[in-house]
Amino acid sequence: MTSQQPYVHDRCVVLHAPNQWWGAREGDCADGIDGIYAGDMRVVGGVKLSVSGGDLEWIGNGPSDDDASVLRHEYVVRIGGSGADPLVALSRLRSITVEDAGEQYELRNASPEEVTLGIEVHLEGEATALDVVKGGGEGTAVPLATGVLAEGAGVRTTGASTRISWSATVPAGGSTTMAWRIPLAPEGTMTAPSGDPLVAPAAGGRLGRLLHRSIADLNGLMMTDRLTPDSAFFAAGAPWFFTLFGRDSLIAALLSLPHSTAVALGTLRTLAARQGTRHDFVTAEQPGKMLHEVRSHEFELEEGRRLPPVYYGSIDSTPLWILLLKGVLDAGVDASELADLRRPLQAACRWLLESSDADGDGLLEYIDESGTGLANQGWKDSGDSIRFADGSLAAGPIALAEVQGYAHEAALVCIDIAAVIGAEVDVPALEAFARRVRERFQATFWCADELGDYPALALDGDKQPVDGVASNMGYLIGSGLLTREQEKSVVARLMDPSLFSGFGIRTLSTTNTAYWPLRYHGGSVWTHDTAQIIWSLLRAGFLREARVLATALLDAAEDFEFRLPELFAGHARDEVSRALPYPASCRPQAWAAASGVVVWRALSGSGDEVT
Repeated sequence: MTSQQPYVHDRCVVLHAPNQWWGAREGDCADGIDGIYAGDMRVVGGVKLSVSGGDLEWIGNGPSDDDASVLRHEYVVRIGGSGADPLVALSRLRSITVEDAGEQYELRNASPEEVTLGIEVHLEGEATALDVVKGGGEGTAVPLATGVLAEGAGVRTTGASTRISWSATVPAGGSTTMAWRIPLAPEGTMTAPSGDPLVAPAAGGRLGRLLHRSIADLNGLMMTDRLTPDSAFFAAGAPWFFTLFGRDSLIAALLSLPHSTAVALGTLRTLAARQGTRHDFVTAEQPGKMLHEVRSHEFELEEGRRLPPVYYGSIDSTPLWILLLKGVLDAGVDASELADLRRPLQAACRWLLESSDADGDGLLEYIDESGTGLANQGWKDSGDSIRFADGSLAAGPIALAEVQGYAHEAALVCIDIAAVIGAEVDVPALEAFARRVRERFQATFWCADELGDYPALALDGDKQPVDGVASNMGYLIGSGLLTREQEKSVVARLMDPSLFSGFGIRTLSTTNTAYWPLRYHGGSVWTHDTAQIIWSLLRAGFLREARVLATALLDAAEDFEFRLPELFAGHARDEVSRALPYPASCRPQAWAAASGVVVWRALSGSGDEVT
């Protein structure tokens, strides 16, 4: 059987960047993604709890909406002759920090007799890289490198297996506790920040639950780069992208504004510290360009592709960096705090003018020159994401619709930002750049079908419109690239049932021959995709439509226990009784968690004042 990426939709996780711990809903860790990770390395694969003297049966999990680093599993212990009532219960509190991971067990006895039970935990040590786990590869068994701390327990290690055991006597009507922990020592440049966590605004009901869960997940995903230890950012997502991603971290910070300006500033500074300085076709680095991702080692992808530890293959990270800087100013951060970002802004503006348009046609495009990097370098970065209406794949270089909107807006706000913070930029050149992008977009991107005119998903390598109807057009709203009438047309297309599933906006229209509700970028609903469209609708004044979409995401959130996933299935609401998972989706994921903040803004009324 071919090795495959593990599914995670039915797993539970606790996380505290850069560490994470995955397991079954019932508590044990046995296969697939399961285990304890220190950074990008799985250090424990199997974790199994057992009880002698009774039968351990899982009955549910306790709430943890406000803290992503803890999870409580609840069990009963059935003892012969005790009748139907479960009078002995066990709580299993799992937790993880930047320094260690472990569990605490509380036994409670409501029976009239004292109870003596044997409690055992089996740990299977490993040293398995995350990309091996993602590829479905076999784990590498090794003894636990850091040992086990377990007061009052017997600890025995045989090969890679460690057994922790207690004999617990619980008096009638009483309780007792026991615990174990293992130290974690993640390698690499990413670690946990030292600042205070984010605090969710007061809100009740379903909206309050979503907001609290979202803020808790953002706290769990908060990281810092050892190069900039005082600057926090949001890691892209667990389990596969638990590190710095330019685009993901920028969008998550942007969607979280104005709730957290500190993380937005941290994201800007972290990326500025790694801004490109040279030309390198293997890493896709260019002077002034913002990176795509950072890993502790080369990361293996499918079909022989591999990414170097620091990789710049992103067409949109640089304009998004500029837009986030403008967002920080709009959120009220004083210009005096941004003096250190003058040079990075100047370099980013030069990248727009000198490197973003490789063939000089007035539009931003990308192509993987190395042959081993990402074939697609916008947010829909899978190899099969850019499709014509007949389902066929477009060949590069690719000029994405939303990237033209980012670039047009970024060029103009560069001028405004520079004037405020004292940076030196070429104002006439930036104005001409923005004008050229808009003219070229208007001349080349428009398509038509039975529902009317719409912007193409992209232009292909022959400068032909890729006429697949897709969600990307939603990001153009409010960018200045469209007329008001064109914006209204795009809004109407987004709200059509061919794109709007009732739970969110599909990545690809149901009219496309390649549409499939469980295709990664070809019919699924991505949480942040819908949230970015809501964000665009709010700032452009389409409040009714924004609230319709926000309510749809809130309904989907309830189906996922208020932890919005990276993406979910694109089935129409009248086809299914609830939103269905995409099994390999990251959960939690930064821009999905930040989407909860956007939903709150739209539905709490605070979106009315957005401009």
